[in-house]
Amino acid sequence: MNTFTAVVHKEEELYVAECPEIGTASQGETIEEAVNNLKEATELYLEAIKVFMILGFQQVRQKGSHVVMRRREKGCVIPRHKELAVGTLRSVIRQAGISVDEFVAAYKK
Repeated sequence: MNTFTAVVHKEEELYVAECPEIGTASQGETIEEAVNNLKEATELYLEAIKVFMILGFQQVRQKGSHVVMRRREKGCVIPRHKELAVGTLRSVIRQAGISVDEFVAAYKK
């Protein structure tokens, strides 16, 4: 298991936690909640990247809070948000030109 840095600062009423190594960020009403949310966001992001890499995609660039991955002529953009909504994930899968079944099979590997 990897260990990453969490940088926490307060913005108005919320604490914001960021992981500079990965680029994920999250927030919470307490420092503990912000860090826990950041951990979850980072794990979800890394898991999605891992599945696409299993499917043969490579990360070609990162712009802001999005990562662009490509396999041959097909590409997809994966957002680095606290939650990867089901609809967003379906859209990314569709962009990548793969089926949900392919994604799930790679996830289970």
